[in-house]
Amino acid sequence: MSQDMNVVRAIMRTQGNRAPIDGDRSTQGKYQMEQRMSDYLTTSELADLIGCKPNQRTSMINWLSDNRWKFVIDRNGIPKVARAFRDLKLGLSTDTKATKYDNGPNLQAFA
Repeated sequence: MSQDMNVVRAIMRTQGNRAPIDGDRSTQGKYQMEQRMSDYLTTSELADLIGCKPNQRTSMINWLSDNRWKFVIDRNGIPKVARAFRDLKLGLSTDTKATKYDNGPNLQAFA
Protein backbone atom coordinates (compact mmCIF):
# COMPACT_ATOMS: atom_id res chain seq x y z
CA MET A 1 0.00 0.00 0.00
CA SER A 2 1.39 3.37 -0.95
CA GLN A 3 2.08 6.22 1.40
CA ASP A 4 -0.65 8.30 -0.31
CA MET A 5 -3.25 5.70 0.65
CA ASN A 6 -2.07 5.81 4.27
CA VAL A 7 -2.47 9.58 4.29
CA VAL A 8 -6.00 9.31 2.87
CA ARG A 9 -6.90 6.66 5.45
CA ALA A 10 -5.55 8.83 8.30
CA ILE A 11 -7.56 11.83 7.10
CA MET A 12 -10.75 9.81 6.79
CA ARG A 13 -10.33 8.38 10.30
CA THR A 14 -9.84 11.80 11.86
CA GLN A 15 -13.05 12.97 10.20
CA GLY A 16 -14.97 10.00 11.61
CA ASN A 17 -15.68 8.50 8.17
CA ARG A 18 -14.64 5.13 6.94
CA ALA A 19 -14.02 5.00 3.22
CA PRO A 20 -13.44 1.75 1.34
CA ILE A 21 -9.79 1.51 0.32
CA ASP A 22 -8.44 -1.23 -1.91
CA GLY A 23 -6.58 -3.79 0.12
CA ASP A 24 -8.20 -2.78 3.43
CA ARG A 25 -9.40 -6.06 4.89
CA SER A 26 -11.70 -4.47 7.47
CA THR A 27 -13.85 -2.96 4.69
CA GLN A 28 -14.19 -6.04 2.51
CA GLY A 29 -17.77 -7.24 2.22
CA LYS A 30 -19.55 -4.75 4.44
CA TYR A 31 -18.42 -1.19 4.85
CA GLN A 32 -18.12 -0.12 8.43
CA MET A 33 -19.32 3.45 8.56
CA GLU A 34 -20.06 5.29 11.72
CA GLN A 35 -23.66 6.37 11.60
CA ARG A 36 -24.80 9.38 13.49
CA MET A 37 -28.02 8.80 15.37
CA SER A 38 -30.84 10.51 13.51
CA ASP A 39 -33.34 12.75 15.27
CA TYR A 40 -36.13 10.64 13.78
CA LEU A 41 -37.02 6.97 14.19
CA THR A 42 -36.06 4.77 11.28
CA THR A 43 -38.78 3.03 9.31
CA SER A 44 -37.80 -0.28 10.91
CA GLU A 45 -37.93 1.14 14.43
CA LEU A 46 -41.31 2.74 13.76
CA ALA A 47 -42.68 -0.49 12.27
CA ASP A 48 -41.42 -2.42 15.31
CA LEU A 49 -43.14 0.04 17.63
CA ILE A 50 -46.43 -0.13 15.74
CA GLY A 51 -46.37 -3.83 14.94
CA CYS A 52 -46.40 -3.78 11.16
CA LYS A 53 -43.93 -4.21 8.31
CA PRO A 54 -41.61 -1.33 7.35
CA ASN A 55 -43.24 -0.96 3.93
CA GLN A 56 -46.78 -0.49 5.31
CA ARG A 57 -46.89 3.30 5.35
CA THR A 58 -50.66 3.57 5.55
CA SER A 59 -50.80 1.31 8.60
CA MET A 60 -48.16 3.44 10.29
CA ILE A 61 -49.98 6.68 9.53
CA ASN A 62 -53.32 5.29 10.70
CA TRP A 63 -51.83 3.99 13.96
CA LEU A 64 -50.01 7.25 14.66
CA SER A 65 -53.15 9.29 13.98
CA ASP A 66 -55.41 7.01 16.04
CA ASN A 67 -53.03 7.13 19.02
CA ARG A 68 -52.47 10.89 18.68
CA TRP A 69 -48.75 10.77 18.01
CA LYS A 70 -47.16 13.81 16.38
CA PHE A 71 -45.50 13.01 13.08
CA VAL A 72 -44.65 14.46 9.69
CA ILE A 73 -44.72 12.77 6.33
CA ASP A 74 -41.64 13.14 4.16
CA ARG A 75 -41.73 13.49 0.39
CA ASN A 76 -41.55 9.70 -0.02
CA GLY A 77 -44.72 9.25 2.02
CA ILE A 78 -42.93 7.80 5.05
CA PRO A 79 -44.08 9.05 8.46
CA LYS A 80 -41.32 10.52 10.62
CA VAL A 81 -41.53 10.53 14.42
CA ALA A 82 -38.99 12.39 16.55
CA ARG A 83 -37.01 10.24 18.97
CA ALA A 84 -37.56 12.83 21.70
CA PHE A 85 -41.34 12.62 21.22
CA ARG A 86 -41.22 8.82 21.35
CA ASP A 87 -39.25 8.98 24.60
CA LEU A 88 -41.68 11.50 26.05
CA LYS A 89 -44.74 9.50 24.98
CA LEU A 90 -43.39 6.21 26.39
CA GLY A 91 -42.14 7.78 29.62
CA LEU A 92 -38.48 7.22 28.80
CA SER A 93 -37.48 10.87 28.92
CA THR A 94 -35.51 12.04 31.93
CA ASP A 95 -35.95 15.71 31.05
CA THR A 96 -38.31 17.53 33.34
CA LYS A 97 -39.63 20.86 32.21
CA ALA A 98 -39.94 23.47 34.88
CA THR A 99 -43.23 25.22 34.61
CA LYS A 100 -43.64 28.94 34.90
CA TYR A 101 -44.98 28.84 38.48
CA ASP A 102 -42.79 26.13 40.04
CA ASN A 103 -40.55 28.51 41.95
CA GLY A 104 -43.33 30.33 43.79
CA PRO A 105 -43.59 34.07 44.19
CA ASN A 106 -40.54 36.31 44.11
CA LEU A 107 -40.74 37.87 47.56
CA GLN A 108 -37.59 39.90 46.93
CA ALA A 109 -39.53 41.95 44.41
CA PHE A 110 -41.72 43.38 47.22
CA ALA A 111 -38.85 44.41 49.48
